[in-house]
Amino acid sequence: MEKLIIGSHVSYTKEEGMLGSVKEALSYKENTFMFYTGAPQNTFRTKIDEDKVKKAKELMKENDIDINNVIIHAPYIINLANDKDKDKYNFAINFLKEELKRAKILGIKNIVLHPGSHVGLGVEKGIQNIINALNEVFLGLKLLQYRGYDSCGIAYYTNKFNIIKAVGTLENLTPSIEKIKKAPHIAFAHTRWATNGEVNLSNTHPHISSSKDISLVHNGIITNSDEIKKDLIN
Repeated sequence: MEKLIIGSHVSYTKEEGMLGSVKEALSYKENTFMFYTGAPQNTFRTKIDEDKVKKAKELMKENDIDINNVIIHAPYIINLANDKDKDKYNFAINFLKEELKRAKILGIKNIVLHPGSHVGLGVEKGIQNIINALNEVFLGLKLLQYRGYDSCGIAYYTNKFNIIKAVGTLENLTPSIEKIKKAPHIAFAHTRWATNGEVNLSNTHPHISSSKDISLVHNGIITNSDEIKKDLIN
């Protein structure tokens, strides 16, 4: 007789995340489970603690829970079938994209989705809206094919800062790393996911000052760059 795969809905808290979900499933003697990555009735989502994700996967492995059988349940507030209100429709699409990004961080491949109701638009129109929405979501996922980053770089310090950069994956950076002859006193690295600006070496982090005394990486857009520049000059 084949092994039965039995599980249920379990909780997912901001304190323990998926680790708590695994512990609850084990308390029921289950070998799989399903969970929301946040409250199903709202859009509030806490940051995923990747250290707890690692511990959750270790606990699953120790107890013979195959992560390929674990399921994320998308929130009920997503309605892909009705596009009468374009803002709400686009919000649903973007929120589903974010849920799929969270699933990828958690390492979960399965997600259950209630696609919604056409709310008077008609069955055919509702189905077409769902198709259009899912196509947009999948296109977005394709663009994020290797966890998002599109360039990478390292800043290292001996008596001055030096930087090496590459467009693409870390493999493209490796040849330059191997050419570093003197061990640096300090070094830091960055992988960039271009949301603003082109994917090129100039936009790749880390950045460095003309004097090579300062190097930095940053997240997002620096809106007060003129103020910072004045302070640094002074």
